[in-house]
Amino acid sequence: MALLNRLALAARVQQPMIARCTVRAVAAVAPRAAWLHCSALAAAAKPAAAAAAAPVNPVKYTTNITGLDVVPNGREVLMGLLKETLASIASYNAALGFEPAHNESVRRLSEHRLQVCQQNESHAAIEKALWFGQIEELIQQAEDELDLLVTMNEEVKPWVEDPAMKAEVDELMSPRFGQTAEDLQRERNGQYITQTDAEKAAEEAFWGPIDAEIKAEQQKEAESRAAQRS
Repeated sequence: MALLNRLALAARVQQPMIARCTVRAVAAVAPRAAWLHCSALAAAAKPAAAAAAAPVNPVKYTTNITGLDVVPNGREVLMGLLKETLASIASYNAALGFEPAHNESVRRLSEHRLQVCQQNESHAAIEKALWFGQIEELIQQAEDELDLLVTMNEEVKPWVEDPAMKAEVDELMSPRFGQTAEDLQRERNGQYITQTDAEKAAEEAFWGPIDAEIKAEQQKEAESRAAQRS
């Protein structure tokens, strides 16, 4: 029994080496007693092992990306950024009276990612569901989207017509060679421009001699190379 008590003490203080030696000694003199005692210890240890559940997010030491630090509470940080983005979009849309295309795109993206975060607690599950990088990269993307949202709504404002930009576009859209004002207007309206038979004939008359001259030069060069090889 003294050996069995030593075995129990070794198991309690978590000394595997002593426990193994003690089991060998007990088994040599009292195999049946050693088996019964070890079975009792194993049965007592099962509830304790089941109670110690693994953490939702294991310890992460690095992202393996230079300059990108680990964020232990990444899920909470990401959800906070997404909620802030959605609140900003709602505020901008209310002030404008409509939702610009950029705001709508960011809103849909943020709502989807927030829903995934709410449905999953572990970082691994969120990363797998979104498939757009690590949780730290998702946080970085959310920060960039929030900064861009402010820039688009307070500085760029693409829905406001800029006279200088309009003049520049009009200059670029001026009639090209052989294009009439009516053709340009049809092009601006998105209408498909087709050539008439007369226009096709004029185009062939213009490019025909040029194509013939190019082909003659190519033929002459090929014959010269063939003569040099022979």
